[in-house]
Amino acid sequence: MPRFDTIATELVEHAETAYTYFRNLGYDVKVEHYEIHYPSRPALVCKRGHTQLAIIVCGRIEIKLLEDWVSMAKSTPSDFQVAICIPPESAKKHLPKYQLKLQEQGVGLLVSSNGTITQLAAPVDQNINVNLPDLANQSKAVRRILGQAYEHFQAGRWRDGFDEACRAFEQEVRPYFKKAIEDGRLSVYGDTGKLKNPTKQRLEKMTLGSLGIEFGKARPLNGTDTQVQKALTSINQDRVNATHKNKKASTERKLRKNVGLHMHGIVQAIRELKK
Repeated sequence: MPRFDTIATELVEHAETAYTYFRNLGYDVKVEHYEIHYPSRPALVCKRGHTQLAIIVCGRIEIKLLEDWVSMAKSTPSDFQVAICIPPESAKKHLPKYQLKLQEQGVGLLVSSNGTITQLAAPVDQNINVNLPDLANQSKAVRRILGQAYEHFQAGRWRDGFDEACRAFEQEVRPYFKKAIEDGRLSVYGDTGKLKNPTKQRLEKMTLGSLGIEFGKARPLNGTDTQVQKALTSINQDRVNATHKNKKASTERKLRKNVGLHMHGIVQAIRELKK
């Protein structure tokens, strides 16, 4: 077990519990690591993939200090998260006053007791700026389709939210495209200009990318078709990279930059599909 030099003696066992907990979750964990821009020296700095997580082990909640941590995290160019780890007696004493405030700020809440960690609130990526259209203003059909994706975003799991939204979009486009072809409203043409409608079996296996390509070969496109096709095409590369190249720093940077606009494109396209 690592040595802790800056933590009060009565809190060391909780720092050790947190250390083991995050090591077991696959994080690389540094003990009492400090950078000049940190507001204080955290007990732990945990890194996994593109995510860094600072853990402040404390016996009481210093709200101003945590606000400084959140402000610093929002200034970083990457996924930086902040959480506190407190013993149960401190949770009982302080959380009624501060829990809502901390959750609004995206600070994770961990309670350490008898060698185990209970997560009351997950920390969120402080440096992702995604403002989604208000789901309450959408139709019941759109709320049903995108509700789970929105829940991910609200909990700070924006990568999961984007993946879920892409999956939902894909599942809505397939039957729409299939019906348009079966009804004779759309026809798909090959590179030589000959009619080449995809089979039912092929349609059911199409991904965002292949749907976008096939839509681009279909005629005549109406306004909804055009919007759906453009959304499929603009989203696809980031979706592919997020799925298959998610460890690359360039993928992370691009996805963080584009995910907000992608979500707006998905919402608007699904709205059109469900009119």
